[in-house]
Amino acid sequence: MSRLLSLEPTEPLRYLLTNVVVWVGVASVVEFAVAGGRLADAIVTGAFGGVAFGVAMILFNGRAER
Repeated sequence: MSRLLSLEPTEPLRYLLTNVVVWVGVASVVEFAVAGGRLADAIVTGAFGGVAFGVAMILFNGRAER
């Protein structure tokens, strides 16, 4: 896989950004399809979820390499 498309936790900034984008997308679909909510709620939920998941995976990846 090319370096540009590499989404491994070894590149933390790109990995976090990718997680946030994916989580915002998923939260938007769930928010509108299931909850009938607002876009702002989906963006906030996705941003916090993506950052939390991304940081956790980076930390777990660091521990696994030790």
